[in-house]
Amino acid sequence: MDKPLFSIVVGVFNIEKYLQRCLDSIDKQVKNFEVIIIDDGSTDKSGDICDKWAMNKEYVRVYHQQNQGISKVRNNGVQYSKGEYILFIDPDDWVEDSYTKTLEQLVEKNGGSEQVDIIGLNFKIVTDSYRGLKDGNSDNSYPESAVSGERALEWLLDSQVGTYACQYAIKKNLYLKNNIQFPDMILYEDAATIYRLMYFAKKVICTNKPLYNYFQRQNSFSHTPTVPRTTEYFKLFEQMDAFFTTQNRQDLFERSKGYKLPRLFSAYLNVIRLDISAKEKQKYNKKITKLIRENAILWPTNISTLVKEILFFTHLFKPISYIHDWIEKKNDKTKYYNFNR
Repeated sequence: MDKPLFSIVVGVFNIEKYLQRCLDSIDKQVKNFEVIIIDDGSTDKSGDICDKWAMNKEYVRVYHQQNQGISKVRNNGVQYSKGEYILFIDPDDWVEDSYTKTLEQLVEKNGGSEQVDIIGLNFKIVTDSYRGLKDGNSDNSYPESAVSGERALEWLLDSQVGTYACQYAIKKNLYLKNNIQFPDMILYEDAATIYRLMYFAKKVICTNKPLYNYFQRQNSFSHTPTVPRTTEYFKLFEQMDAFFTTQNRQDLFERSKGYKLPRLFSAYLNVIRLDISAKEKQKYNKKITKLIRENAILWPTNISTLVKEILFFTHLFKPISYIHDWIEKKNDKTKYYNFNR
């Protein structure tokens, strides 16, 4: 086929229960794209499902590899792709029928692929019992507009837009030209990459249409309190600080405090809920407290962050979080935590 506009990358690992739904949603798209499936060493039937689905589809390529983790999968997807833009779809998620058509129309409307570096899109959060809109990771929604990469980066650092890889169609050349790869992390590898891509982007366009369905499975690794949920934040923030320092952008370094602070509060709550020794909790929370103090903002624009900051520095944050968890338990609600990205 001619060079496609989009390369859709699907990383697969032991997800046989949900995989077919994802693939079927891709099948409904307007075919100005290719599909790259990377089976990351699945031990269930996921690999067979991919091979069967790809049969007689010239626009689909399936790669099987030993398990190397999500970052390597994403980097391989970038390497294998032939399209102008790269899209990531997680195998337990699915997209709306108008997904690629809408993105293509946005590119054409805003000067074509020579002009547009990144397309941001909205998504719906879906659980077994809930389906609703999610605007990035804040109460704000994407402005329907075209902006500079730096303006989009400011939105990201202000937590007005999210950092999930699935939220963006990103020009392949932006990765290659700036030597950007997903770092080797267990979590937040997309958060550690998107801000760098935005920094080098010239033009970013956004749509508020929810084209992507983000399925949050109960008790999945990425939504359950674990030690990496905290330690990977440390890595993310260290990399972010180093990047803005290297670029000699003290203004963005300072602005990133608004991004880090709510996630530090989430990390603090995560440690409280961990089933580890009191000594280990004290070690992690000592570091988190130090980082919160270093990144404190006098008047954060996000009301939720402001409230958490007040509670934290008046020593009410921990007891209120215990009361919240007790109420959730009393109400027999599912033990489910949705952390900021």
